[in-house]
Amino acid sequence: MVKPVFRTKSLSTKVTDEEYSQLEAQAGGRAISERAREVLLKPTGPSPVELALMGEVIARCGPSC
Repeated sequence: MVKPVFRTKSLSTKVTDEEYSQLEAQAGGRAISERAREVLLKPTGPSPVELALMGEVIARCGPSC
């Protein structure tokens, strides 16, 4: 049996009514906290595929790109 993982830490912020409405819309019917967790934990920066493609472009084009 897989043991459930409990979330024990929290983050919070204050938003305006308009910002809250935007967050609700972005959540698409899910809990805002789930959407926020998804966004906060999403890796930032280029993906490994994007880095590989950029390397290919630079290798083919040289310093003149």
